[in-house]
Amino acid sequence: MCGGNYFASTSTNRRGDTSSTGSAASSATALDGSKGSKGDSSSKDVDVTYTELRRHSTPQDCWIHIDGHVYDVTTWGSRHPGGSIIFKFGGADASDQFAAFHRSHVRRRLLQFRVGRLVQEEPKGSAGNTDADADADAGNVPAMLEISEATEEYRSLRRKLWDEGYFKADPTFYARRHLVWLSLFIAAMSVAMRHPSSLAVAAFGGFLLGLAWQQVAFIGHDAGHYGVTEPTKGGGLNWLSWFTTSVMFGISTSMWNEEHSMHHAITLRPREDPQFDYLPIWLISTKELDVGDKAKSNLLPGGARLSLLSRLLISVQHFTFLPLCVFIGRFNLHIISVVYALKRLPSVASVMDLVGMAIYFAMEYAFVVQLPTTATRVVFALAANWVAGILHVQLMLSHLATETFTEEEERAEGWAEFQLRTSRNIECKWYENWFHGGLEYQIEHHLF
Repeated sequence: MCGGNYFASTSTNRRGDTSSTGSAASSATALDGSKGSKGDSSSKDVDVTYTELRRHSTPQDCWIHIDGHVYDVTTWGSRHPGGSIIFKFGGADASDQFAAFHRSHVRRRLLQFRVGRLVQEEPKGSAGNTDADADADAGNVPAMLEISEATEEYRSLRRKLWDEGYFKADPTFYARRHLVWLSLFIAAMSVAMRHPSSLAVAAFGGFLLGLAWQQVAFIGHDAGHYGVTEPTKGGGLNWLSWFTTSVMFGISTSMWNEEHSMHHAITLRPREDPQFDYLPIWLISTKELDVGDKAKSNLLPGGARLSLLSRLLISVQHFTFLPLCVFIGRFNLHIISVVYALKRLPSVASVMDLVGMAIYFAMEYAFVVQLPTTATRVVFALAANWVAGILHVQLMLSHLATETFTEEEERAEGWAEFQLRTSRNIECKWYENWFHGGLEYQIEHHLF
């Protein structure tokens, strides 16, 4: 659910004007053009090789590389506002991802986690680097330390866009977006309160409510990315995101934050992108049969042993895709949101999720009981949820039937190239943009 001004959620420094060098290890300038990395150097100057970095790649021992510096985020990871995605980059480079998902001032907070600076691997056979170490990392170190021309150009473009103010949210844009969903919501309420006995009128009222839900979801998406308002100092609840996502759309805000952060960082990674992991119902890529499902500890070796039911479902997925998205997707999202929040009680985020969703279901019930008969109530409710279910189709169009990359392939490809190959834009006429809520610009959304 990409919105028109998602880009305000990125961390790049609007005034940065210094280009990064061709080596991440030697760069003293952050990807956002800030000078935060130079300040880090005054704290610790321990040299960390790529071999050493890779040894710290688990949630229990997690080091990450950002702009030539290495940070130990083991203890911080469980409190990371973006969720567990931080552990996916243990023992690896997260420079472009950090710049894409954080405000520039967050960089100052990295100092407390700094281990040292990332340096080129010592020559094979030299002191401190055994033949086994060098052999194990042969061919991998350049991918870690060298910056491709495409990445350099991408970073330069990002700095230019910040300098020119393209990432500043436009309040009038979101005022109009709020007016759209609120008008649809009031119109649906007006239809319901007329107590229509006609099934057609009841369906029309449900149609309006479904459109209102779909439109408010786009704002909820942008708000969750902090693309509408600035984050509060010291963190805390994102009230606009909670209101639009849990109260008005009826899903868990914290679940969305966890899964959507993962989706943006490892888009379409087989069995690891939680928003595009549909086995055993659908198969997105044959690569899903060659990797392990780390989240479920369910290894799927090459030529995976899929159940007979799964093989049957996959064989007809081109027929089941639309019906399941539209008719089932909305109800499934409610169920998994409630389960997610209940499992994480008594955390404040889960409590707020449940309170927000309770308000949502109370409002939906208040709509439905206005209808005079069981038939009109069922038609109204189904029409609303099925129209909102179109949103699931919109979400998938931006990524399905694109390329997929494993973890190793992602890092070899580079952040910018990887995102370009896993996302697609949708061509729209000027009068169609409102319906897509910015989702049609998915490539820009994922890059910036």
